[in-house]
Amino acid sequence: MASRKPLIALLVFLGVLFGTAALIVILLIGKAPEVKEGSFLVVSLGGSLPEESASFFDMPFLEKEQITLRDVLECLDKAKVDRRIRGIIVKVSPFDFGWSKTEEIRDKLIWFKEKTRKPMVCYLTSGGDREYYLASVCDKVYMPEASELFVDGLASEVTFLRGTLDKLGITPDMEHIGSYKSASDILTQKTFTEAHREVTNALLDDSFKRLIDGIAEAKGFKPEEVRKLIDAGPFTAVEAVRAGLVDSLIYEDELHNLLGVKKEDEFRKVSLEDYVRVKPASLKMGRGPKIAIVYAVGTIMEGKSSYSPFWGKTLGSDTMVEALKEARKDKDIKAIVFRIDSPGGSGLASDIIWREVNLAERKKPFIASMSDLAGSGGYYIAMAADTIVAEPGTFTGSIGLVSGKFANRGLYEKLGMNKELVSRGANAAMFSDARSFTPAERRKLLEQMWEWYSAFVRKVAEGRGMTEQEVDSVARGRVWTGGQAMDIGLVDVMGGLERAVEIAKAKAGIAKDAPVTLVIYPKKKISIFQKLIRRFSSETLLKAAMEEIVGGVMGGATGGLAEGGVGGLPPSLRNVLEPLHAQRLLRSGEPYYLMAYRVEIK
Repeated sequence: MASRKPLIALLVFLGVLFGTAALIVILLIGKAPEVKEGSFLVVSLGGSLPEESASFFDMPFLEKEQITLRDVLECLDKAKVDRRIRGIIVKVSPFDFGWSKTEEIRDKLIWFKEKTRKPMVCYLTSGGDREYYLASVCDKVYMPEASELFVDGLASEVTFLRGTLDKLGITPDMEHIGSYKSASDILTQKTFTEAHREVTNALLDDSFKRLIDGIAEAKGFKPEEVRKLIDAGPFTAVEAVRAGLVDSLIYEDELHNLLGVKKEDEFRKVSLEDYVRVKPASLKMGRGPKIAIVYAVGTIMEGKSSYSPFWGKTLGSDTMVEALKEARKDKDIKAIVFRIDSPGGSGLASDIIWREVNLAERKKPFIASMSDLAGSGGYYIAMAADTIVAEPGTFTGSIGLVSGKFANRGLYEKLGMNKELVSRGANAAMFSDARSFTPAERRKLLEQMWEWYSAFVRKVAEGRGMTEQEVDSVARGRVWTGGQAMDIGLVDVMGGLERAVEIAKAKAGIAKDAPVTLVIYPKKKISIFQKLIRRFSSETLLKAAMEEIVGGVMGGATGGLAEGGVGGLPPSLRNVLEPLHAQRLLRSGEPYYLMAYRVEIK
């Protein structure tokens, strides 16, 4: 027994040591920040703004957890009732999220201004049309003198890779259903088709009108005056003040003078990253009935959801079915909001998710909320919802499909390789990359594609209460903005995530002003140790290295409009990777409800 005493003492010591350490970790992570009276909430918007917080293994090991769109909206809700918050500083730098998220934050800022008398100013370090469109709703817009304002109109740029593939000896042997289905055009064409150009112009016209009308209303201009200003852009900061787009030029450390704070050391600020940890209950914001928010983010594929630094997020059908089923079967969940940010993907995976949406919709109110992008397969998984909600700037529709393969014989010959085929069965080698489709194989493929397209149209008609002829007339692969989609019956209501929650409350019989508790799916499992790493770590070496290598050379963060596909990479590198991404998706020969890669207006 005596020989065991040192061991027992050691174990007790270690238990106390690690127990104390764990307690400290819990306190560090869970402790709400100190918010002093008269503080200004700094809402920093720059770079990306994901829909959902990534799981620990969705990101490099030491990267901090990102602020989400929902975090921004909820912080503004808290700031409205928090008497310690004196006002809002919206700090805007170039960002790469799309028009839908921009509109949702902009609408929330307008709401905040209407509901409170708290000042709300914007410090715009630099930016373009989208950044200024958001900033313009603030009481005042300030810039540093050496900056520039790229309010100069919208453009959509498409890189066609057919010539490059020809030089490599790769033949993209693709078929599509729908004359507007342009997902494969960057691979099969060297320039715009007539239909592709028509859609691009229609999207630009719609977005450009909203930009002009939004700036005009916010700044007190007439629309024709805004159009003239845009034609005169871009502007230096000095020119922007002369044009009436910016109120004055200051450095950030001078903001306190314009917000009624005499001394800089008395200027109290709280960051969005800190304020997100303020518990709503501490502000007497009640909890109520539960509403599920199920996030469907990324390129749709079979299996489990995953993340790749090259391909972005994959929305796995298994993961999504599990999340929807869990929300459906939970008796405490009164309604489901299905938040979609996806360009589509696998036809089979889309159909599997659609089936689970159907089952959930029969059990409880089910609202689809479209973010920046919900096209093709992204629309497929939404179409069985009770109500579909989208922002005017959402890109959706694209009801059609593509399929095909890459014939690589030319590439093999350039490399000195040879691939020979020996098969049994007329179509056994149909999807071999050693050659293009034979006429008989192509007929077979098209027969199947028309069958899949007909099923897509039929299910849209059933979900939307339309005839198949009506659906076909607005389908054919055409991409629509959210506003256009509402006009043609593909979308029900204009609005964002919060509007979808309001509709879900109403359909569940919950009073409009009653608080609700939002339950997020798929559920993330993150340990305290992982949270600690995220909170206190700097950026990863991997991320820093990538930025060092490609950031300066290729320049410009543009990102994708959905958190999936080849997104988050510099445009030049991303354009090279896109055909590889397409080959990865099409390798099985199955149909793909996939939107055009380059649906991007900036």
